[in-house]
Amino acid sequence: MDTAMGNRTNLSLAQADGESVELLESVTYFPLFWLLGTLDEPMTAQIERVQATPELDEEDYDEAAYADAYSDWFYQNKLGEVSLPIAQFSSNLKAHKAYIDAQYSPLSSLYERFIALMAAQEHTHPDASVNIEYSELTDFSDTPAQYHQEMAQTVAQIHNNQQVGPDWFDPTDVLLSSIGTDEYSEHEGERLFTSETFDSTERQLVEAFSKKPGQQSDQSEATASTLAYSSEAKKPSFFQRLFRRSK
Repeated sequence: MDTAMGNRTNLSLAQADGESVELLESVTYFPLFWLLGTLDEPMTAQIERVQATPELDEEDYDEAAYADAYSDWFYQNKLGEVSLPIAQFSSNLKAHKAYIDAQYSPLSSLYERFIALMAAQEHTHPDASVNIEYSELTDFSDTPAQYHQEMAQTVAQIHNNQQVGPDWFDPTDVLLSSIGTDEYSEHEGERLFTSETFDSTERQLVEAFSKKPGQQSDQSEATASTLAYSSEAKKPSFFQRLFRRSK
């Protein structure tokens, strides 16, 4: 895995004391799991708000001033970030479990781990907010409004219980486009991934998605085994370990 290049997205936890802790990051994608955690709200409102925000007219500025003006306009209008209470994010995730099971069954075990990760954070920091920063991704489109129009189309596919396009979930780049990675994150507790487990899980999932539909069930079981990567039979489960944290 190489996250040195590309447009990054970050999922952080903003705690009540003002501290912000990065939980996950991705490159090139707004990961599907993160998107499900923001639906229907506040992402639907975010899409509508961005599309209604008047564009900055480049002709009103000379070349030297436009870059600074654009940056101020972009960040003041929060065109590349979304925030919601962690309890709402967790509730949204649980509400979309059936969607993952139906459309992306090889991801079901990974999705359960994501739900468990966020539940543990909620247990420790019940008043925290989940912040997703995706401003760099808007560079893929001509304008923030266009990027959010593409996002709106993706949300409609989810509402219709359809699979989304490869810009939103890529079966050849499974982890970065579904959950991202926490290898470099600052959050407390055990990481979801190391370089080795990230690569091995990625290989298993890419293979699962390359199978024909009738073959995916057996591969999903193998993937679930890989995701539970503890080699010690008596070692506490990942969910139990997440709850054994204190400050």
